Amino acid sequence: VFCINKLQEAVVSTQSTGDVISRLQIIPLNQDAINHRVQAFRSYSDELRRCIPDILIMVMSILNKLFKISSKSNNSYSGQNKSAQKIRDQAKVVMRFAGMLPYSMPGDTHAQLSMLDAPMRY
Repeated sequence: VFCINKLQEAVVSTQSTGDVISRLQIIPLNQDAINHRVQAFRSYSDELRRCIPDILIMVMSILNKLFKISSKSNNSYSGQNKSAQKIRDQAKVVMRFAGMLPYSMPGDTHAQLSMLDAPMRY
């Protein structure tokens, strides 16, 4: 519950969102951390493991909102900016992490993650 509350608070402050997610050390936001976080997952208590699907959805929701904000503020000709690209890359990492977890998540978790990820792909 504490983790989810911190993530919800982070939505308000876009600068600190990545910091809060990183400090939790549960969900990776960069490619280099995926394997380490998958290994760490194995040592988590069952209570924390059961929260992972909700945390994944919350993180992807945050990234989705940040991407929309970043895209709207974009004035470049190419239609992409560094901030939007960074958020897009972080979403890819979250999706890879979710796919690598040795845990059977509820059936709709991957569907929800894919729906949140899709707008960031184009």
